[in-house]
This record gives sequence, C-alpha cells and structure tokens, in this order.
Amino acid sequence: MIVYSWSIIKAFATNRSLSIQWIDLTDSYYLIAIQENLQLEYNMPKDSGSDQSDFETNFKAIGNANLPVQSNAFTAKTLSNGKSLYKRFTGISQTLTSGSNTFAWTQASFPWVKFVGIEVIGAELGDTCSLYVLDTSTGTYSGHANYPLNQFGFTANIAPGFYNNTSSYDADLYQNLQIKFVYTSVSAKTIYINFDMNEVK
Repeated sequence: MIVYSWSIIKAFATNRSLSIQWIDLTDSYYLIAIQENLQLEYNMPKDSGSDQSDFETNFKAIGNANLPVQSNAFTAKTLSNGKSLYKRFTGISQTLTSGSNTFAWTQASFPWVKFVGIEVIGAELGDTCSLYVLDTSTGTYSGHANYPLNQFGFTANIAPGFYNNTSSYDADLYQNLQIKFVYTSVSAKTIYINFDMNEVK
C-alpha cells in the first residue's frame, strides 16, 4: 500500500464510482479508496486549503458507503461489482546475455486485468529471476515515473525448459503498469514468457 495525494485518490474514486472511506482525526482526515485488492490512502491535513474544501463540499457527505462484499475471482465469472472476467493470455520473447539482464513488459492492452500467473520457456538450470511491478512511465499511481509499487519474485530459481508459476489468488494490474524482470542467465539465449490474466470489464 502506498500513500497518495488528494488529486490521485479523488481521480481514482471518481473514475471507478467508488465511495471514499474517511475518518475524522481532529487535525486531519484519513482517506481510503478501495477497489478489490487495490487500496489508496491519504492523510489530508485540516489546513482550510482547497483540498479540504473540495473534499468537504463534494465527497464527505457521500463517503463511507458500505463496501461491496469481495468474491473470489476464481469462483465465478462475474465479480461482486457486476463486472465480468475474460481470459487473456499473451507472450513476449527476450534475448539475454550471460549474467544479469533487466527488461520490462508493459500491460498496454487492457484497462484492468487480474494477473494470475507466468510461464517461462527456454530457461537453463541456474537461471534466476526477480519480478517487480512498476508504475507507468508517467507515474500515474505514485506520482513518480516507473516507481516500484510491489515485488513478487525474489531471485526465484527458474526451472529449465519450462517454468510455470500460478498464484492461488489474483493481483490487479491496470493499463500501462509494468512488470520489470531482473533475470540472471547462465548463458546467452532467447527465452519466451507468457502472461496469464483475466480481463475485467
């Protein structure tokens, strides 16, 4: 979870028709916007500024609405918010040198996906990989271009020939977020990577 600004939380909630949850802390408002597994937070100071005025005038009265009950994305094609899941599977190839290689894949095809798993074809015994989720090239969510939002994969050993890792739960990946690979290869070669996802729409 990352602490955001008022403008980012407001845009996130407005674009997704979310109710902003808030707590009055006397000197500030603690604000939270939640959608599925993504949660944005901001501690807004009560400084009589334009942000406070905007929140109190346009969002406070309609905030703190009941949150929808979350359903497991693997138990039904339709989520609790009424949106549906559609299977998406895409891949890339990457030429590697011996030693450390850093490259990224941008999820540019779909506005919102549930990321489920990854496959790597053509690895060798001794290959390792770390995976990071990066913000967009313009810093849509953190305010900083290519900012690391999360890491899932910590110098993981990649099985030779064919490697498949499917999570028991999904992760939200929005359009233009990036997956960064830090891949240590035993030799120079080309590997092939598939991304297992469900589009939400």
